[in-house]
Amino acid sequence: MAYQLLPADAALAQKVTLKMSVYTAGKGGQSGGFATAGQVMFQFPPTIKSDNKMINWMEKDIRNEEPLAIFMGSKPREIDLSWTYIVGVGGKAWSAAAIAKLVKSFRQFFYNKVGNGLIIHFRAYDVVGKSGGPTVTFRAEGISVSHDGPIMNDSSTYYPLRTDLNMKLKFWTKGEPGSEQQKAESEEKLTLLDGLKDYSFLRNNPEWY
Repeated sequence: MAYQLLPADAALAQKVTLKMSVYTAGKGGQSGGFATAGQVMFQFPPTIKSDNKMINWMEKDIRNEEPLAIFMGSKPREIDLSWTYIVGVGGKAWSAAAIAKLVKSFRQFFYNKVGNGLIIHFRAYDVVGKSGGPTVTFRAEGISVSHDGPIMNDSSTYYPLRTDLNMKLKFWTKGEPGSEQQKAESEEKLTLLDGLKDYSFLRNNPEWY
């Protein structure tokens, strides 16, 4: 099967931003901060397979009545993101060596030991955020990589023809270090949330929904 990268697809891939940032604690009395660990370069437009928002209910059985439902809180917005690399399609920028380096850098991000200091900045089309607007912060539990096709020999680099990646992102309002108050309280704010509690932030940033 012959693959090709259409100009329209190449342009559409630029409408998606996925940056990985790592929080580094300050030393010698200096405050810590976030450093970009890498930006994902997309060869083809990534696919948002699902975009879910759920809430928690606790149900208790009552004799001769329907269950009592107690609202327990909100779950984070969850996005299932997939993208693909194919060796040699679209020019030298997508050689076997270049793709191998990209994939290894994605996995390397999740080897960091700073735990809740791993921030993912994401924006996609007008589905997540607004096209051309600021990114939205997420967290992720990891990245899944699968390969297909024959092993390609490209300038002494041996790598599969096709590589598919998948990342499940969870919306994280407390990961956004934008305000001065958040910067001053960054150590305290870097706490994993299983729900949305910063309602004032969401009211002021409707593109995050």
